[in-house]
Amino acid sequence: MNKNIIQNHWMEIGTGNKEINYTSSGGRIKTGAKGIGRFALDRLGLSTEMWTVTKDKKSSKGHHWGMDWKQFEAPNKSVSEIEAELEEKEVDIKIFLHNNDKSI
Repeated sequence: MNKNIIQNHWMEIGTGNKEINYTSSGGRIKTGAKGIGRFALDRLGLSTEMWTVTKDKKSSKGHHWGMDWKQFEAPNKSVSEIEAELEEKEVDIKIFLHNNDKSI
C-alpha cells in the first residue's frame, strides 16, 4: 500500500467503501466492514506494526505503520486524539520477511 491508501482507506474507520468497490484491482473480493476488525488488534498486544510495499517493483520504498494501543487507556482522551505512526522506509520485503521469520 502507498501512503494515500493507508491514510485515506486502510486507516479510515466507519466507511462503507467496500459496498461500492468490493473487489481489488487483482480481482480479490475485499472482506471486513467499517474497519472494526482493526480494533481487535488492541486485544492481541500492546502495540502493532504493519510493513507494506507498493506493487511498483521499481521502488525499494515501503511504509511502516505503528500503533501504541495503550493510548486508548488514557483517561479523558477521545478517539480523535489517538495517533498512529506512519513513515516511509527503505525495505526489501523478501529480506524483511526472512529476517523476521519466527516459525519453528
